[in-house]
Amino acid sequence: MNDSVAATEISEEYMSQTGKDVVEQLQEKGRIYQICNDYWNYEKVIEQLIEVDPKGETEYLRQLALSMLERGKAQDARKVLMNLRTADDGKDSIGGEFEAGVLSLVGMKDEAADAYRQAIATHPDRIESYLLLANLLKENNQTDRAVGMFQYLAENAERDDLFTIAIDGLLNMEAKGRNMQWARRITLERLAGREDKNYLYQLLSDLSSEVNDKAGQIRAMENSLRFQAAGGCLFFVNAWSSQRRSAEESITQAHPGDRRIKETCHSLRLDVG
Repeated sequence: MNDSVAATEISEEYMSQTGKDVVEQLQEKGRIYQICNDYWNYEKVIEQLIEVDPKGETEYLRQLALSMLERGKAQDARKVLMNLRTADDGKDSIGGEFEAGVLSLVGMKDEAADAYRQAIATHPDRIESYLLLANLLKENNQTDRAVGMFQYLAENAERDDLFTIAIDGLLNMEAKGRNMQWARRITLERLAGREDKNYLYQLLSDLSSEVNDKAGQIRAMENSLRFQAAGGCLFFVNAWSSQRRSAEESITQAHPGDRRIKETCHSLRLDVG
């Protein structure tokens, strides 16, 4: 304890002489206390920082909660998390995930799941929250709930990335029987309006494998490869076109109005006018 206090006093005096403001001084003091495992003084410094630097309140509250967990003060950490939820007010997309992760660490699994659901309700487009909640539900032997969540997401997802995550989630949860048949059907329905989406064929191939439809799996793989090949050709054409335009500009700028240069360009199929 004495060593940490002495070190912070020296640091504080030095930083005052170098013109550091109070926030920087407190942050440095906190860092020293943390290194010395002086949690009591560290938390006091964090509380001071919350007062003098309200813009950083959410980050300071996270640090405070983690410190309390280090000391085995799970209930105190929970109270801080509730303050964090109020301070954050849904502005930070990872706030709910942080709260849920802390609750999970201290064994409060149901509360952690509720925190993930709150995070999803606040930021429904944040993919990581769905994955983290699904993993937690699976750990809690609630795989059916995770499957239901991914089914709902797949059925209502407007964005293809959310749809893909939902189907991948069903595969990762090892959903069986009618659930896989349902996933395959809804993927086919989505493909009807997006035939050029290669990744949907890849999903369809995996789903066909799960339901033992070998013919469907092969067809999906063939379509996936066909669009990959088409995409490769398009990339080559675009790259050549870009190089050709670059060559045209370089030549005409270097030799404006030179008839022989133009004839040479035409022989190389470069259109310089």
